[in-house]
Amino acid sequence: MPDTTEELLKDILQELKGTNKNSRLWDLQDIADYFKLSKNSVSNRLLCKPVFPKAIKIEGVGKRWKPSEVKAYAERHRIQRVA
Repeated sequence: MPDTTEELLKDILQELKGTNKNSRLWDLQDIADYFKLSKNSVSNRLLCKPVFPKAIKIEGVGKRWKPSEVKAYAERHRIQRVA
């Protein structure tokens, strides 16, 4: 059992990180994995486009994206993922 509130929050965050990727917001690494690209390539080739889904900024966590919006973007632009 955690001794402090901070330790409890760290435990909760670790638990959330382990949840199903289809039911949570994606980070940059998740997007890179989906498109089979490096994080740098995602940043330089996708995130900079005005039509790419807008990130949700979460204080203390960073930017996150809705998986459904990223997948819809890929479909609209017919971006082929490498198998």
